[in-house]
Amino acid sequence: MPTKNKNSCSRPLQARSLLRGASGQATITSMIAAILFMTVMGVAGVFGYKVYQFEQMSSIERLNYLWKQDMNLLKPTQHVHKGWNSIAEFEAFGGSEKAKEWLNDLQVPVRKVEKGKFKLEILLLEFDQEDVEHAVIQMNLVEIKSQNMVWELGRTYKLNSYYDHLMQEIKDSKAKPAEEPEPSTAKPGEAEAPSKAKETLPKK
Repeated sequence: MPTKNKNSCSRPLQARSLLRGASGQATITSMIAAILFMTVMGVAGVFGYKVYQFEQMSSIERLNYLWKQDMNLLKPTQHVHKGWNSIAEFEAFGGSEKAKEWLNDLQVPVRKVEKGKFKLEILLLEFDQEDVEHAVIQMNLVEIKSQNMVWELGRTYKLNSYYDHLMQEIKDSKAKPAEEPEPSTAKPGEAEAPSKAKETLPKK
């Protein structure tokens, strides 16, 4: 009586096993591709929505948004003086006619501290260059007790493009912290010694 070859019986089983394995790998690859596609589309959708929101804003609303985002980005990198968290008052000035109009709607990204030791002075300027609207914010941090300036920073923002703002965020996140000036020890009325360092961050 003829006997069956065990190897001949196992070959179809091995073939089916290989087919199932290949099918499983193809399914996993498809799932990974689908997840990556959905992630990319989700990021693109969020970015597109932010661009749309930005385009619907007025110039002063764009400035408020960019300024707040900018300071949130700079504070963790130590580009901002530690006295930023001890500001009791602030005062803003407009350096142009349009800037003066903006002052009524300017939102300073500072949480006042009742017994803070510093005052923030703000100078706001506005100008057009190559059909692009710009805003300049000059910030001076003044020690209330001595009335001496301990820190200053000027930032320029392009108000026409959210993309420019995003690219600047990436650059700033890679920038090295500047050396922080030491608080002045001069008394009111006395000449203040020159600061050891000034902020040299790239402009917006």
